[in-house]
Amino acid sequence: MGLNSSQLTQLDRQLDENQTELIIMTRADATHLVASNENRQMPCIPLKVCSRSQNIILDGIRGATQPLYNDSIHQLVNTSWGSPALLAVNDAYDLTSLLKKIGGFGTKIRYSTYKGQQYVILTGRPGLREILKGTRYGIRHAQLVEFGIGQYGIRGSSLAGLKLSCYVAVGIEVLEWFFSDEATVADLLGGVFVELVKAGIGTAIGYAVATLVAGVAASAALPLVAGAAVIFAVGIALNVVDNDLEIKATVKATLNYAVDNIRQLTERIQTIDTRALERYKADVINSVTEAIIDTAIDEAKSWLRDKVPAHLIPSTPDFEWPKAPSLPRLPNFNLPKF
Repeated sequence: MGLNSSQLTQLDRQLDENQTELIIMTRADATHLVASNENRQMPCIPLKVCSRSQNIILDGIRGATQPLYNDSIHQLVNTSWGSPALLAVNDAYDLTSLLKKIGGFGTKIRYSTYKGQQYVILTGRPGLREILKGTRYGIRHAQLVEFGIGQYGIRGSSLAGLKLSCYVAVGIEVLEWFFSDEATVADLLGGVFVELVKAGIGTAIGYAVATLVAGVAASAALPLVAGAAVIFAVGIALNVVDNDLEIKATVKATLNYAVDNIRQLTERIQTIDTRALERYKADVINSVTEAIIDTAIDEAKSWLRDKVPAHLIPSTPDFEWPKAPSLPRLPNFNLPKF
């Protein structure tokens, strides 16, 4: 759906009224131009002179913030410990808050079954706890799941940590792509894919360790502390392996290669001549038909040799078997269709 004539006229008038010219020159030339413009007595758009250091005017927000990003966040997230450290700070804050609310590591849990229902029994000093001041809760109790206590609490805490890791990984990759001068969309997708895989691996290992610790230790908070510590260590290890083997760089290069080749293949498909395809089809049909006729002639000769007495078949040197007629190869000749 296009624009009508009145809309085009209005757009043309708005473009004429909102014009901005950007001229890059030396400071001396700019000062001279401003002085000469002030002496003129004619209506014109007032000049606005800015230095090259004012990137927000010349390069926009990206140009103004890119040096700051490259000197701070870019260097942090491109280390092996940068992203895991950011997640570890959040885990440390949550664990500290949890220990304060449940009365420290002294609060212990055990499981019991009563009338077919599973329960979590909390022991320790209830007076020190700000939450969960009772002694028995259902294994799926909302507060247990919320604070990561018990079997289902550890599972819920692991899923929440996986979501946070994915959000952080995607956010970092988007920032790296936005502030890069050479990154492509394929680089962005490749980086996000690798980071999500690493987040999944780290979370799975951390969940396994937390579950194992919960089975051998009675402390309510110790499994979460162990899981968070293992996730931090595994995250650093995965980043080291990624940097050494250049896994992310390889994935990005593979995606870029695939995109380039798909584009070239699409261009080749679009440039195929339909008349050439028609000629190729006709040649193939004629070749197959001639092969079928030649095979039928050879079978007929073989049948005659087997069924007809040998003295009835001429054996003179100048005798030749009849050949099958060749198909005409005219430009407009087509085999009949059935």
